[in-house]
Amino acid sequence: MNSKEVGNQETPPIAQKNSHDDPLPKATKSTSGTSASVILRNIGSVWVGFVINLAITFYLTPILIKKLGPEGYSIWVLLQSLTGYYGLIDMGLRAGVTQTITKRIVSGDNSSVLAYINGILPLLAKTALFVIFAGIISGFVLSKTLSVSQPIQESIWPMVFFQSIGIGITMLSFPFSAILVGLQRYDLSVGLAIFTRIISLICTLLVLRYSSSVLYLSISILCVNVFDQLLRYLVAIYFMPQLRQIRPKTSRTELRELYRVGGWNFAVSISQQLLQRFNTLIAAYWFPIFVLVPYNLAESLAEQSSKVTTLASRVLFPAFAHLNHTDKADEARVLFQITSRISITFSLVAITVGLIWFEPFMNLWLRSIDDRESVISLAKQFYVAFGLINVLTSLRTIGWQLLMGKDKMEFFGKVMMFESALAIALALFFGSTFGILGLAIGNLVAMAISTFGIYLPEFSKLVNSSVTSNAKAIFVRPIAYSLVTGLSVVVLSRAADVPKDWISLFIYCFIPTLAILTLAIPVLLTKSELMHASRRLLRFMKFA
Repeated sequence: MNSKEVGNQETPPIAQKNSHDDPLPKATKSTSGTSASVILRNIGSVWVGFVINLAITFYLTPILIKKLGPEGYSIWVLLQSLTGYYGLIDMGLRAGVTQTITKRIVSGDNSSVLAYINGILPLLAKTALFVIFAGIISGFVLSKTLSVSQPIQESIWPMVFFQSIGIGITMLSFPFSAILVGLQRYDLSVGLAIFTRIISLICTLLVLRYSSSVLYLSISILCVNVFDQLLRYLVAIYFMPQLRQIRPKTSRTELRELYRVGGWNFAVSISQQLLQRFNTLIAAYWFPIFVLVPYNLAESLAEQSSKVTTLASRVLFPAFAHLNHTDKADEARVLFQITSRISITFSLVAITVGLIWFEPFMNLWLRSIDDRESVISLAKQFYVAFGLINVLTSLRTIGWQLLMGKDKMEFFGKVMMFESALAIALALFFGSTFGILGLAIGNLVAMAISTFGIYLPEFSKLVNSSVTSNAKAIFVRPIAYSLVTGLSVVVLSRAADVPKDWISLFIYCFIPTLAILTLAIPVLLTKSELMHASRRLLRFMKFA
């Protein structure tokens, strides 16, 4: 689960329509100076980037497991998770920088953007050096405490060091990455990410062709990361030539702005990172290292399925901010309930349909891996827990945009800190009772407590709705839809032969499942929403 990031520019008037003609609030058409076409372009760009990244991940994972071996791959996963802790410092600062730069770009005051970047760059440089120093210490500690083979043990320290350098460089350059976000050019930002991801894939394959060293892999990743940040810097200068005049000098005024905006963002981000990274670290010390392979596979599959909605939800922040500014609680409620319902539906379908086709998919995906039966069996158990976590996340990720739009970052930060502390305590308790699966169960229980006990009541209050009616509007149709589609896919799976290759999986499993999901849409959407979707589809087909 990664951070969620508007400007104060006044919105142009919106063409009036009858309420029954469009189930979505008018604010979704144009918010904070952003038209519907821009929002759709941004969502489409994010989804394209997600699909390409997902394809690369699926392609690369079995190769990494085979080339690095269970121990090497487990260490690689562990260190990728561990280095996320260094990003804890960066996450709150990055969110604060992005939000401030966006507001200043929207206001048209490019000189204040330059002043802001000049004023905060010295702090970011010092923070980057601290991250690198922390990498030196943590790498040394890990190399002395992890029980692994001698060759891998010797490579742990330099691996952590190189990865911390990459994080430091990213931290120093993210003000320039924020320029594209401020300009609402997610298409270019995602395009750069895709380009460097493909380069990273090529470099990884070349390294693995000639060596199975995780150390060389770390060096390759560092080089690609430096190249990515350089590209973003050059693109930022292209769109804002004033950045050529950067002269870093600490400014107390700009730092106060950074601390004010970034403080609670930091609290939220550090809590999210603790939830994401803690379990992997504990699992590496409590349980045999090879257990991380099925654990990480299940977590990655569940995470990828949730990104369909979590990534797209980011563009809702300007809409909620505009509705808050114009005091349109009714429209905010409609927007929140519709988007939450769609988001929850995706996560429920992912766990129901995903479990049905889990084994056929995994057998094809991991067919080159030794002892894949035991890996798949364990991964399936973990997938259930992570899938349920994603159901809660799918509601929260929409609500978080609502909180930020309502300037409720302090509330957001406090709840996240409470939840992370509770999740750690419960993970330790359930982990000692149920083994590695208990770590995920601990997170699930903590998230359920905060979601239904704290978040949902607050979300309901912000949209002027009772908890009961809000929950009914959000959950009833997605649950009915997932039950109908799930039962139908179960019947399909029993009638279909076990797929022997990817083509048969696609023809006999994926296409019929997609047809079932499409035919059941009337269960999910109201009559007015179906009419609206039909009109949009007809317009698209006519245009095409």
